[in-house]
Amino acid sequence: MDSRVVSDIGPSWTKLQPEVQLWASRMADLARSKMDGSISAILRPYRHLSGEYLSVEMVGQKSGSMSVTIAVGAVRTNFGFDDLERTCFDFSDMTEALTMVGLLLRDTDAHVSLGSF
Repeated sequence: MDSRVVSDIGPSWTKLQPEVQLWASRMADLARSKMDGSISAILRPYRHLSGEYLSVEMVGQKSGSMSVTIAVGAVRTNFGFDDLERTCFDFSDMTEALTMVGLLLRDTDAHVSLGSF
């Protein structure tokens, strides 16, 4: 049995864990406080050693930047509310990570592109 605590995200429905929207909202506030002007973001999924990651690089049109890396595979998502300034968060799976990052980027009205290394 899968003991991970995740949002219920299916092909035509989404029921988010309560902390998901709060994390996205707080991270969006933090991002807007660090950048001026329109925000551009590049998403890069990658694997390193035995881990899977999602990198988010955000840059303000006039000034500022912010980077977030999501490590995927945690038993339980660590929302890191005690330290949102850190650069790496542990999420349960890539679906949860993409959903949370999608909410963050929506809330910052970022122009998003997918990148590769």
